[in-house]
Amino acid sequence: MKLPKKSILIVTFLIAFVLAYFVTSAIMADPDLTNVKAEYTGRTTEFLDTIKENSKDWTDNQKVISLTGVITMKEKKGVWLDDSAYFEFPEGVSIDDLAEGQKVAIKGSAKEYDAALKEIKLKYAVVVKQ
Repeated sequence: MKLPKKSILIVTFLIAFVLAYFVTSAIMADPDLTNVKAEYTGRTTEFLDTIKENSKDWTDNQKVISLTGVITMKEKKGVWLDDSAYFEFPEGVSIDDLAEGQKVAIKGSAKEYDAALKEIKLKYAVVVKQ
């Protein structure tokens, strides 16, 4: 039994579409910073003094930063360290084991810096140690 050319084209198109979806999903997935070396490692308060000098360089290049501090607030998608650094975790990552008042080291990619509020927001967060 032969399939008509139209059916073969439709099946080929559907297969190509599904493959394109999976390839795009893999490419667009949040990066894993677990094994990425941080450009800066230190305490949250010390880093805020460092970033003041050239915040555009840190955020435009999305440099990886590892900060140690105390969790002062926990939100649905992330945590605040020392009321000045917000770490947003990738979709699907559970932060149930983190608690307010806990001292942690978290690594993330610089997203934005607010000089007026002296706050930095980081994305793709990974807990370095607890």
